[in-house]
Amino acid sequence: MKIIRPMDLTGTGVVESNATPDEYQIWEPEGRTNSFQSARVSVGGNRGFSLPASSGSKTVSVYDLSTGELIFSFSDGATDDITLISASPDGNFLAYACLSNDGNYDYMLRVYDTTSSQVVFSRTFQTGIVETIISWAPDSSSLFYVDESFFQGFLGCVKVDSATWTASVFSGNLIDEAGFVQKNQIYANNKVAGIGASGEYFISFRASAYSGTEKATVICRLSPSLLLTHSQTLSPTIYPQGLLVNDIRSEVAIIHGGTGASFFSYADLTPIGTPATISGTAYKGLSVSLDGTEFTLQASSVQPYNRTFSLTDYSELTAMPAAGDYAGIYYATDYFLGVNSDGTYDIVDTATNTLITQTNPTVTAGDIYTYADHNYEALQDNNDRPDLGVLNLDAGGNPAPTWLDLGFINPLRMFDNKLDSLTTGPSPLVINITPGMLVNGLALFNVDASTVQITYTDPTDGLVYDTGAISMLDNSGVQDWYSFFFDPYLVKADLARVDLPAYIDGTVQITLDGAGAGVAIGEVVLGTIYKIGEAQYGSSAGIIDFSRKEADQFGNFEIVPRRFSKRAEFDAVIPPAYGGSVQRTLARLRATPVVWIGSVDLEETIVYGYFREFDILLSNPAFSNVTITVEGL
Repeated sequence: MKIIRPMDLTGTGVVESNATPDEYQIWEPEGRTNSFQSARVSVGGNRGFSLPASSGSKTVSVYDLSTGELIFSFSDGATDDITLISASPDGNFLAYACLSNDGNYDYMLRVYDTTSSQVVFSRTFQTGIVETIISWAPDSSSLFYVDESFFQGFLGCVKVDSATWTASVFSGNLIDEAGFVQKNQIYANNKVAGIGASGEYFISFRASAYSGTEKATVICRLSPSLLLTHSQTLSPTIYPQGLLVNDIRSEVAIIHGGTGASFFSYADLTPIGTPATISGTAYKGLSVSLDGTEFTLQASSVQPYNRTFSLTDYSELTAMPAAGDYAGIYYATDYFLGVNSDGTYDIVDTATNTLITQTNPTVTAGDIYTYADHNYEALQDNNDRPDLGVLNLDAGGNPAPTWLDLGFINPLRMFDNKLDSLTTGPSPLVINITPGMLVNGLALFNVDASTVQITYTDPTDGLVYDTGAISMLDNSGVQDWYSFFFDPYLVKADLARVDLPAYIDGTVQITLDGAGAGVAIGEVVLGTIYKIGEAQYGSSAGIIDFSRKEADQFGNFEIVPRRFSKRAEFDAVIPPAYGGSVQRTLARLRATPVVWIGSVDLEETIVYGYFREFDILLSNPAFSNVTITVEGL
């Protein structure tokens, strides 16, 4: 006997067919969907760039913030893992830190041009990079990043010109507060934690000690000769939360977690008094508008949480209507975003300072909509998203659904693990499956068609498998001339083939012909075959009937016909050495529906379902007996 372990055939592009589409209305928001794929986000122009939070991610999705819609996605084939993304202010470029996939796992910084859809800059690091070392100039003309080892502090700053995509390494000496010269280094055992750049290429760094309680901030300025020329150390008690380079006032500000901010002049980096408007409150989440006129800070415990300030005089402006403790806050050209840890976000139109919300349509009880390959019926008037309305709870935590999931749309019902849920279509119904992996077993269940033809076409070798038209007419019930002439025709419902050739990139085509009438199919299972010994006579097959038959007190029966499922008890013989392999295989398949085949020529022994139990009897040194009880779906 054999089993077919099914593959998932519901993925995009795997299946095509001419099955009749449902005619229900497509459910979609009247407004916008405020959600990224993850919370690892960067913003440039009016675009949002999103990177999945899991390790090994290398696909970045780009969204239009004006509509909330996905514009496109791209993957870098030279990367193994992208750890950080940083969009240019105009949104035309994306810089990202990543690991190479060449086997060396080198740290790299690469820049992707969204206009030309290609990588325009790439640099490999000797040791590593961290997520706070990239900063774009406000006009997107260049970016700055720290090169070499961040464990030894600062070993080099690199400016990249976006016109030519060439890098310039600044190799001047840094003078610390004690007058000692440290060649391109900020304190051994300190971490370079941030970079800021202005139109005059002012760069500021902050460093905090790995050990002890010391927290120091070092500020460096580039002279016209592009050398690091100055440093300034602040109080060890100050812990920096953000760096603000203000060209309007020729100042740099260090935003602190508990003491507001400290300000220094461009000219000599001397401390400047802290404006009262942004002191006395713990802040985080600094974000500067792309036009360089204002910035916002997130108060940690005092409402309004998202406060906006002028870069001209640091006065407090009207608070943003978005309220929440966001994982990240960002300015776009026309919007402000507060992004939550799950990727959902609040978006504010900065011209009107109004919150743009997602609006779902209001539906009436009984309406049926299609959403995400499923059909849903509204149980009451509501504006919940269907897949969420199915899970609604009342105030007491009890189920109170507003929608009923009616199951897959018609073209996908043949893959929903429900044999009575039929995909229907015209005759002939043609189903093309491109699995993209090795498959050699196919089973069809609850087929309503006159003939079935299965072909397998390889893009290189052409047609490599063709069953021809298989008649589904069943003559086994014809026992005499009377039954030949007068009994109704019987047709087979289930079919299996276990001899598909071992190709990977081919297309399996299934053609159901109804001789002019419409056709239907309950389930298509395509997968790989595993052999479990040789099926023996003595195996049994039957059905489990779920109909309800109840008698009242007077003996009158109430009969409610319901569906049935196949059942079988297979007896098979295996060599004793295969016992452990069979046991492990069946253990992995517990609670997993697979196709069980006693013989492809005996329809009653083709069952799609679960095994309930199995036993391996070590009969003698020559063979072992296996008994498997299977319940169909």
